[in-house]
Amino acid sequence: MEIKLTGISKENIEAFEPLLFGRRISGSQLAVGAIVDDTAVGAALFDAVDEILMLDYIYVSSEYRRKGIATKMINGLINEISFAEPSAIHVNFPGEAEDLLGLFLSLHFKLFRDGTSFSVSSDAFMQSDVMKKIKSQKIRSRIIRVSEMTEKNKKTIRDAFEKADIFPNMAEDPALSKDLSIVSLDEKDVPRSCLLAMEGEDTVVIHYLVNFRNETAALLEIINAFSKLVEVKYKNGCNIRFVTMDEKMQAFVEKLIDDRSLIINNGPLVSGTRTL
Repeated sequence: MEIKLTGISKENIEAFEPLLFGRRISGSQLAVGAIVDDTAVGAALFDAVDEILMLDYIYVSSEYRRKGIATKMINGLINEISFAEPSAIHVNFPGEAEDLLGLFLSLHFKLFRDGTSFSVSSDAFMQSDVMKKIKSQKIRSRIIRVSEMTEKNKKTIRDAFEKADIFPNMAEDPALSKDLSIVSLDEKDVPRSCLLAMEGEDTVVIHYLVNFRNETAALLEIINAFSKLVEVKYKNGCNIRFVTMDEKMQAFVEKLIDDRSLIINNGPLVSGTRTL
């Protein structure tokens, strides 16, 4: 089987769109595609942050897995940009993804745990008594998609993230869902809370849920707004995954679901780094 690599651009994006699941490719990203027998079978998206290469996304069609395609995309990109002398490559992925765990171990990444994730069906989430009460409340904050933020909004949210000890450009990650990543603003356009989501095949991942002011109302409002957006986009339902970085946020997520037996503990997230 011959695996061919290609850059993904506007000339061939149509062939790779089914593998990207709605993700956009920003002008700053490096996008690599894999082709077998004239069929697009793999896609990987990278970002360069200073001297660090970030693997934001990687996907290989199920029938073509375990054939070295993911390895070839990663190593191919590293070789292609070796002239820039990147110092390391970094990745995050769910701890239960054994195929990814094996992949990154084989590529000599150093791996460590980074947060915990839980998932629940959107039906169980939306139909819980707690969520029904939340959705019945009026949203008083101004809710905007992070993709619609003005330069002023971007600056204020960068400042808020930095103050919360979070990577300041997190809300500008091109891998975020343009439809479901939102921020709530007060009357002076100062951020109250923020929900950053990513989308997979049939899963919405709440990657960051941030309450900037420790106001319960702000957190409930952004969950309310998010739930309405999910209901519109996923009329036939989906899985919702929460990534929690501390016990306090984990407890909040668990309170949203009446029947905790419906919550699946996906275990820890894993971060990995490989020195180049």
